[in-house]
Amino acid sequence: MIRFRLLPPSLLTCTLSAMLLGGAAHAACDTLAFFPAVTNTYTMKSSGTTSTVTVSNRLSGNSVTSTTTVNGQSNKVVWTCTPAGLSAKLGGTMQMSTGSFPRLSDWKVGYHWNSEAQMAGVGGMKVKSTSVSRIAAIESVTTPAGTFTTYRVETDTTTAMQLPPGSKLPPSMAKAMNRSTHVVAWYAVGVGAIKEHMEDGQFDMLLIKTAK
Repeated sequence: MIRFRLLPPSLLTCTLSAMLLGGAAHAACDTLAFFPAVTNTYTMKSSGTTSTVTVSNRLSGNSVTSTTTVNGQSNKVVWTCTPAGLSAKLGGTMQMSTGSFPRLSDWKVGYHWNSEAQMAGVGGMKVKSTSVSRIAAIESVTTPAGTFTTYRVETDTTTAMQLPPGSKLPPSMAKAMNRSTHVVAWYAVGVGAIKEHMEDGQFDMLLIKTAK
C-alpha cells in the first residue's frame, strides 16, 4: 500500500477540475477573469455524497492562491503566469504543473484548446491528465447565488495514475484516478465556476453563494 498522504478523491477531483478549466484566462495574466478575489461556496455531489465546498482566491502580482475546502480539509494551489503559459504549484508534498490556456480574448463560441496537467508526489506516485476543451455556447444560468451570463465549456479528459513498484490503491480510488470523463462547466467572468456536471453523474457542483 502507498504510505504517503493522498488527497481525498473529492478534493482531488476539485483540484483537477480547477486546474484544467478554472484558470483558463491566466495565460495572459488576466487573473481577475475567472479567478477573481472572491470566496465562492458550492454544493458538491460526488459518489453519492453531498458536501459543501468553498473556493477562496487571494491575488498577489501575477499569481493567485486558490484555497479549496471540502469537509474541513483544505488544499491550496498557487497559479503563476509565465511566458509559456500557466503554471501551478500544489501545496504540501504534491507538486503540480499545467500547460498553457487561452487568453480571455479567445473565449468565443467554437474556440477549443488542449490542456495537460501533471501531479507528482513523494514515493514516485504520478497523476497525469490530458484534456480537450471547447466553448460550446454562451448561456444564462440561474443558481441560488443569482443569474449569470456564462460560457459553457465541454471538456473530455483522460486521467491516469502511475504508482511506485509494489504500491496498490483501494479499488474505488484506482477507478477514480484511471478513467476518461466528459465534463460540462459554466463560467462567468468576474465570478469563476458557476456549475459543473460530470456526464457519468459521479460529480456535480453548483454555486450557492459568492462574496468579495
